[in-house]
Amino acid sequence: MAITEPVKTSASLGERVRSLRLPVEPAPRFFERKAFWAVVALIAAGGAAAWRLTQSNLLGEQGRVAQTEAAATAEEAKPSAETSRSAPTPPPVAPSGDVTLQSTGYIVPAHQILISPKVNGMVVALNFEEGMRVEKGYVLAELENVDYKADAERAKALLQSAKHKLLELTRGFRPEEIAASQADLAEVQAQREQLYSEWKRNVGLRANKTVTEREYEQSESSYKAMDRRMVRLANNLKLMQDGPRVERIDVARAEVQQAEADLAKAEWRLSNCTIVAPISGTILKKNAEVGNVVNPVAFNGSFSL
Repeated sequence: MAITEPVKTSASLGERVRSLRLPVEPAPRFFERKAFWAVVALIAAGGAAAWRLTQSNLLGEQGRVAQTEAAATAEEAKPSAETSRSAPTPPPVAPSGDVTLQSTGYIVPAHQILISPKVNGMVVALNFEEGMRVEKGYVLAELENVDYKADAERAKALLQSAKHKLLELTRGFRPEEIAASQADLAEVQAQREQLYSEWKRNVGLRANKTVTEREYEQSESSYKAMDRRMVRLANNLKLMQDGPRVERIDVARAEVQQAEADLAKAEWRLSNCTIVAPISGTILKKNAEVGNVVNPVAFNGSFSL
């Protein structure tokens, strides 16, 4: 028992080692090799058929392309022949006022102008909206013009007054006024002669103590007062005949020029109460509404329409 035990162990290990070998496959049989080559032949036949089908499709496509190009060439040649026989037909023109092309997008201005009034006032009328197309001279807005109209009327009245004053100075006194002054001078001269005679008589009577000293002094003062009045009337008559001084006429002309300047300024302010478009264009933005007060010298944005 002690000897056979190792022999059993070595025999079992050998069997286990032999069991680890790979099994030997038997050689293929004849009919299996025949089936394999049949499959290979079938695949080759299918590939050849596919190649022939592809070639035929390619040739058919090339033929169709050639036919299409030939037909197009014929169509192009046909109109050219007809054109040589008749004049070309002009393209249709859309009637005036019809929309031929409509598109949407943003307007990018080439020149952007800020429309601002030249005078301040309250907006009483607005005649535009954003996106509106306006022509040059179109009335965009109107401002309240009560004060400006009153100033223009006052300046006009002052101008008329200055003109009449200048006209009076340049024309001089009327003949009737000169004649009235001459009559006053003649009357004073007559009174002076009478007072002079009375004064001379009192001089002789004074020496004889016939008149009192008081009567003599009264006659003398009356004569001298009348003499001075006659001199004043004579000078006034000469001034009327010579006409006004040149300096006074120049002053009157200057007053007329000043009144004309005031009137022009008042009318300019009144005319600027109506705001018109300086150019033709499109309204991009609307900055004011009716009732807003605009001021051209403001810095807070309330200066633009």
